[in-house]
Amino acid sequence: MKLIITDNLESNRISVTFSDEQQVISYHIDDFEMPSSKNFTRATSECYGPFLYGEKCEFKGDNTAANIIQFGHKLGDSLLGEQFELNAIREIIEEVGYQHLEIKIVSDDATFHAQLWESIILPGSNYVLSTVAKRFSRVTRSDAAAEESADHWALNVTSALTQEMQAMQSGGQAPEPQNDPLNVLHLIARPENAPFGDIESYMLPRQAFEHCGGRSIAITSCSLDSVESLSNAIAAQAGKVHVVHIDLPIMLDGDTFQIMLNNGQTVAWDTLLQHISQLAPSLLIIEPLTASSEITKHHLTYTANKAMALGMPNVIGFAEKTDVSVAAECLDEVYRKIAQGFELGQAVVESRKTLQQNNSIHRFTEAPLTLQYWPLLVLYSHKDVTFFASPQEFPGPGEGGFATAHLNNLYGFDLQGWRLLQTPWQQTAAHQILNRYQNDGGNNSVLLHGPSGLGKTATAYTLAFTALKNHSVENVFYFDYLVHNYSLEDVKHMVTSVVKFEEGAAKNLFIFDHVSLSSNNTQLHALLEYLEQYQQYSLVISSSSCVSNEAFSQLEQFECVKARPLSDRQFKHWFALQNCTDSFTEYFLEPTRLHKDVNHNLWLIARLNAWSQGCASHYEVESLVNSIDFTSTLSVEEQYLSYQWNSLEPASQKLLQCLANEHNLILDMLQVSADGSGKDSAYHALCKHLDIPHQPFATHLNNWLERGFVDTQPLGRMLTARAKYWLNNDLSGPESAVLPKVIPVYSQWICEALNMVSKHVSAKENQQLMRYLINERGSWAKHMEVLWTNRDLAEFIQVKQSFDAILHKVGLAEESYLWCKKLIDESPELFPTDEYSDQQTYIWLSVLLSAMKGTEGTLELSEEFVQAWGQWIKEATAVSPLFSIVCRVLEVECHRQQQWEQFVSVFSIAMAHYQEEKLWADFVHTAKVVSSCYFKMGDVTRSREVEDAVLALVPFNEAPADFKTNAYIDIAANRIIREEYDCAQGLLDEVANSNASDRYTALIEGLQSDIHYATQQYEKALPYFCKLWERQHLMGQHERMQDDALQQRLHSISEAIGHDKFTALSRQYLAQDTPTPTF
Repeated sequence: MKLIITDNLESNRISVTFSDEQQVISYHIDDFEMPSSKNFTRATSECYGPFLYGEKCEFKGDNTAANIIQFGHKLGDSLLGEQFELNAIREIIEEVGYQHLEIKIVSDDATFHAQLWESIILPGSNYVLSTVAKRFSRVTRSDAAAEESADHWALNVTSALTQEMQAMQSGGQAPEPQNDPLNVLHLIARPENAPFGDIESYMLPRQAFEHCGGRSIAITSCSLDSVESLSNAIAAQAGKVHVVHIDLPIMLDGDTFQIMLNNGQTVAWDTLLQHISQLAPSLLIIEPLTASSEITKHHLTYTANKAMALGMPNVIGFAEKTDVSVAAECLDEVYRKIAQGFELGQAVVESRKTLQQNNSIHRFTEAPLTLQYWPLLVLYSHKDVTFFASPQEFPGPGEGGFATAHLNNLYGFDLQGWRLLQTPWQQTAAHQILNRYQNDGGNNSVLLHGPSGLGKTATAYTLAFTALKNHSVENVFYFDYLVHNYSLEDVKHMVTSVVKFEEGAAKNLFIFDHVSLSSNNTQLHALLEYLEQYQQYSLVISSSSCVSNEAFSQLEQFECVKARPLSDRQFKHWFALQNCTDSFTEYFLEPTRLHKDVNHNLWLIARLNAWSQGCASHYEVESLVNSIDFTSTLSVEEQYLSYQWNSLEPASQKLLQCLANEHNLILDMLQVSADGSGKDSAYHALCKHLDIPHQPFATHLNNWLERGFVDTQPLGRMLTARAKYWLNNDLSGPESAVLPKVIPVYSQWICEALNMVSKHVSAKENQQLMRYLINERGSWAKHMEVLWTNRDLAEFIQVKQSFDAILHKVGLAEESYLWCKKLIDESPELFPTDEYSDQQTYIWLSVLLSAMKGTEGTLELSEEFVQAWGQWIKEATAVSPLFSIVCRVLEVECHRQQQWEQFVSVFSIAMAHYQEEKLWADFVHTAKVVSSCYFKMGDVTRSREVEDAVLALVPFNEAPADFKTNAYIDIAANRIIREEYDCAQGLLDEVANSNASDRYTALIEGLQSDIHYATQQYEKALPYFCKLWERQHLMGQHERMQDDALQQRLHSISEAIGHDKFTALSRQYLAQDTPTPTF
């Protein structure tokens, strides 16, 4: 179904045409007048502009939805028709369903298109057509008549992991992953002196970032500094560009639309469109960066006419001028719906539908505002286009595609909790710095300087992602001089596996943060000169208070970029995003005055707000602000933390010092252990050792959080990097003198928490938490080693077993074995005469046994150790857990030394003990070891006698069926090796006639084929050997298995029965696509 509304304003006539497969209804409305009033038009413009910032205007926000819906009803009523034709049309539509309806608004007139057509509601209906129809678009009269076939780009991006998972579910083979994303060219400019005031420096909507790089949307951002940069940006596009996203200031100069570039130069809008048309994009997206809503509306209509004339069939813009973050919210949904596989027109409809559910906004003011911004999206279109062949993958929680796509190219970055686009200034600065690198004759070294708290580090992070996303560099390295004063040799050593410093080396970006610049900083100068030698980019970040005039005079190699504070309007926007408490906003009634009082330091404001949400009074906040000297050589962060430290109770200070050296410890783990384990917890003991009163750990943790020593990360609360550095380096006064004495009990606390969390993770399969535990395993090992050294072995083995379960689950068992070997190597051997309890000895030997399982390195036990424990077994009077683990250790050592005579007597005694106490599982296992020893000694008779004893003494009829099957199969296999085929056959026959589970079928078949082959019953052996041959072929092992035992056996059978018969029989047993063995 199609509903087309066409204007002819010259004669004040509107034509309405409805058509479906069965009929056409067409009528005219003469002397048509728009139902909108000047007050409604002004109020609508104000609601998406000044009202957002709480500025005084006539528009009342609470009436937003009602006013727009009322206008939609009036617009529908004005199109009713003399014979109420629109009612009849509505009834047909409702019978078939709105989801099958396509609506077009057709006109060449900007005034007609300036109306809010997206709000239209049919008479007698409550549905806004633009949110329920299949498609709702505008079009010019000339393009409305042109019928063009739809575009289906069939784009798709899949990961290898997803393909593999699908293959596992279907049982097939995984297809090759696809990488055919939506290519977006993003043109951006942010001149400092735009004629209509500050422009917020937001880039593309966050959804575009979540999908780019390895996801479904690939974005190339070009910051336009000049006309040449515009030409270069267009010429640089090698592949197909599907979308051009225009994010440029737009002005009206007389009758001509202009854009403004970064350098203040203006370019005619028509010139821009001519350049873009060379790329033939399927979609233009235009941000509403204009001086007024009137210009926004007329510019959009003008652009649609021009673009379609130049062969660009779709344009998305905005019905009103609005803040770019609101525009981003709208376009966020459009990108999401496009990535979900919707046709473009339907994607816009679905976006409006989603936005319609959001009836309030809390971005710009302290109190929520009622605002409906779904009517803002406007689509001009004369051609259907579907970009994706199927819905695209969305990142999981904490897996933003923009970040995860480049994680392998980022080194040294702390991405926990870092958020893209924290302030409006960062994106502009990032593009400015990148352009300075890339301009011909530009410097490779840039200095970013300015007072602390303006977002310099966040700008560096934004620069890192921008440079990687634009393929300007291969890798980005971040060095924080708060952590270490890096030298040239340090940097070279740390990047040597990634970067090869040689002539023509690929570009990389090196970021040096928190650098103190001085005239004698020779290390930094040498480092920068070395990077310049190989044309590598470097960014040095420093607070202006750390930069002396003398140092500046020596930095001729630098381009200097100064961090600048936000404008008052930008700050009000940022301030509203902080969700400040009522008490905080009431105390600082004028946010812009606060901005100046704290020297524009956004970090400090955020910290003060967080503090005021907890324990801080108005007086305390004011006192802290007054205590900070913004001219001091000490940073604001250092002064803030020093003030907060002095306000902590001594107990809280001591606990915080204990935690200062932890790497990435989730403090919530400690809280669960401390506050949930009662008086016997390690935390309780730690409080006694520190001589501090016992308080719930949650009390300390919340206090640290409010004061800025701790922040909340995706997985939980952690010490901030700044706090850890300050505690370890800048804290003045006596260090904790009791800390060395509390290390064991402190490690007990950490391990107690790790034990609880490891058990939870193993039971609940929490993948994010499991990944965290694995990544931090070095820290856990450090604390477990303290327990080991301190002989707290009971606590040690509990946490080791819990954490080992996770290591085994993720395939890191070998790493655990190597760590156990390290523990054993660094501790003296344990003898039976040592002063250890049986439990401690058992634990020590279990760690030894784990160490002996490792495949890397050799753990050699002394002769004295082996003899001592062998003698202990001989003298033992009863079986115990310690007895059993000693036997297992000696068994492993027996196979390593291959001194069968030395060990067989020990295992014979153990076998007798197990028989006496009727521990049949241990008896059978030890008998197998004894039988093997006799066989290796060449005493076949005694080897067989031990097996006969097992068959005679063990009450298999009382044991589980699988226990008997295992024992019989082991003995049968040994007798085949000894060529005792009749005995082996008898055992296999008995197993085959029993109720053995199906999992033994293949093993029994294999042993039976070995007997057939050894007794020259080749035709009976061939079926199983063909099955093995087919399995190897399916696994792709055919080429490397030419010389194995299977190949040799098949060759022998072929020679014995003849090649023709061998081939004929083989074809009976092999699948059609499996080749016949050849020799």
